[in-house]
Amino acid sequence: MSLSTMLGAAKVNITPDFPVELQPFHPRLRADGQTSVVNRPLHVRTLVFRQQTAEGDRRYGVLISADIIYFVDQRVHSLRRKMAERWGIEGNAVLFQGTHTHSAPFPGSRVDASEDEAYMDYIELLEARIMESVEQAMANLEPVVLERGTGTCGIGTYRRRIVDGSWTMNPDLTVPVDQELIVLRFRRPDGIGADGGTASPGSVKALLVNFACHPTTTCDNAISSDFPGAAMDELEQELGGGAVSFFLQGCCGDVKVATLRGDRYYDGNEEDVARFGHELAAQVRVVLEAPMEHRAFVPFRFRHKRVQLPFQSLPSPEELLEALKATNIREEWAGILLGFPHLLREADPLEIHYYELGESFSIVAMNGEVVGEYGRFIKTQYGERVLPVGYSNGHTTYIPTARQLAEGGYEGDYVFYRHGKPSPYAPSIERMIKEGMVELIDGRQN
Repeated sequence: MSLSTMLGAAKVNITPDFPVELQPFHPRLRADGQTSVVNRPLHVRTLVFRQQTAEGDRRYGVLISADIIYFVDQRVHSLRRKMAERWGIEGNAVLFQGTHTHSAPFPGSRVDASEDEAYMDYIELLEARIMESVEQAMANLEPVVLERGTGTCGIGTYRRRIVDGSWTMNPDLTVPVDQELIVLRFRRPDGIGADGGTASPGSVKALLVNFACHPTTTCDNAISSDFPGAAMDELEQELGGGAVSFFLQGCCGDVKVATLRGDRYYDGNEEDVARFGHELAAQVRVVLEAPMEHRAFVPFRFRHKRVQLPFQSLPSPEELLEALKATNIREEWAGILLGFPHLLREADPLEIHYYELGESFSIVAMNGEVVGEYGRFIKTQYGERVLPVGYSNGHTTYIPTARQLAEGGYEGDYVFYRHGKPSPYAPSIERMIKEGMVELIDGRQN
């Protein structure tokens, strides 16, 4: 089958021009509520791939990366419906990912759609700008060639350490994290070498940068795209010509940017954002300046699988009523579950999507805060073929390992109560998720 693959790219501002409440990841520093301060603007970046056969049949693959913490389920459903109605794009062909900056407005309620009203001003702005970005990308489709390169970046640290007998969110530099930096470069055909191999300097349409690290650099009560936005902005300015640099967040649920002071993390500011962003951009440049390998596009394939992740237990009504008397996170937890009883279920659905677009250009995406072990597992199983990512196509909660669930701490215990889950997941989820990803990637389940 003769295939022609084209790429359109767009970058659209999604910064609100009205006061907003930011993600409350550090209430002590955000006690003053809404803010209109913009330290670094927010953007949505969109890559639209269109593949056409000699017979004229067309198929799309769409990647959307927004400077938000993540997309919530109901907004993903809404946007997919709009794109299908307007352009005929199949739902599973669209990847929605948040870069996971914690300095952006709420993109909707993670608890229930009925709570979206409080955030609707920003939701409407965000969805309108996303649709605009797809339209812009559709308008500049052109042929491209694909190149791949790898490097490393050392700004991430493992963020779990025992302090006074308890697992805390503190750096443990003895535990290695995935430092791999993957760069895909999309060039216009004038940049391809005469032998069809390594490209000579030419015209860059877009970059895709895949790296795994929590963007929690700054706790200021101000809007910021954090280090991913800083890095992509810097690369775009250097490339010029309207090139779009697209950040694809990896599996970083237990990896935090290295705001280190001794054996503790400190609360950074925009100077730190710029520093880490510049370091990431510098390491991307190292990859771009070395020979990159040509890769071919392949017939697009999109698959989806849902894995039901069981909870350890379900609380009784009496237990929830008793928890309402607490003065800690259990009071908030009980209030959520009593207010939304449909959340008292035996399992949560983990949505796993697989996108196959080119040689060494496949993506397995999950709708949770996936810890690093799952990314390492995929890379061990499939090498450079598959990019593992989290924070995609909705949001459930943290996806820890069996060991972390046994240890407890933020990722293995506390966060489940903060997010209104019946209890932490059962340890069996690690086996279920790994088996599910392999089945999906290998095409053994649609």
